[in-house]
Amino acid sequence: MRPTGNCFVVVGVVLHAAVSESVAGSADMLRRPHVDIRALDPWARLGADEWGRLGEVVDLPRPRFDG
Repeated sequence: MRPTGNCFVVVGVVLHAAVSESVAGSADMLRRPHVDIRALDPWARLGADEWGRLGEVVDLPRPRFDG
């Protein structure tokens, strides 16, 4: 931890994450970990006292690279 103004910034490695079955996007989270972002409905800290929520969520397939 290091002080940044009147707060601290903590940098680390995630060793464990618990995911509720109600937001699991896949029945097999160990082989295909994916969280249904629409079911999670997260909030984002924007700064000061401002928070944001997701607007429209669009699914776009990733381009394939064969090389």
